[in-house]
Amino acid sequence: MFHTAYNSFESKPNGRDYIGKHSSKNPYDDYRGSFKDETFNPDQKIILAYSKTAEGAVWFEINFQKVFNVVEEPQFANRSLQTSTGFDTTGRSHTPEYKRKRSERMTGEKNPMFGRSGELSPAFNRTFSDENRRNISEAKLGDKHPQSKKVKVTFPDGRDEIYPFARDASETLKCNYGSLKRWCRTNYTVRRGFLSGCSFIYV
Repeated sequence: MFHTAYNSFESKPNGRDYIGKHSSKNPYDDYRGSFKDETFNPDQKIILAYSKTAEGAVWFEINFQKVFNVVEEPQFANRSLQTSTGFDTTGRSHTPEYKRKRSERMTGEKNPMFGRSGELSPAFNRTFSDENRRNISEAKLGDKHPQSKKVKVTFPDGRDEIYPFARDASETLKCNYGSLKRWCRTNYTVRRGFLSGCSFIYV
């Protein structure tokens, strides 16, 4: 099972975005989010982060939503902020009894994030610069994005193999994931090692 934070978006000019969390066997499935805005029709998505646990993916979702201020920014279709127990209802009036019970649910080991900090990336211990935000925004290139592309490997005997994702190719061929992505971007032919003579490219 893959637990991810994702950005679904409308690839049309002036299209909007939605940041959410999803758990599935295929992180690149057709799921685009659970939203109530009927005018929002996302047709693409990119994976922003992976986690070992569903709680970890929620943690990523929360922080990406905060970074991009999704409720206030008209660029996003999100209407509320995710929290570790549900959607943020800031501004709603709650009774003292409700507040007391909620506090008890989130204390110590009852908190779903208790003891899990070691499983999560420390990426959000720093502030995202305008350059960071622009890079993520520019990554929304639909079928031009590596995560949405298949990998074609041409072997020395002329045989072609197509893999659905770069991760699948690296695991099947037992080669470094980062190196394989670099080879695909440059249509590289390996010159030595057990993959000598193999060419890699995104298709």
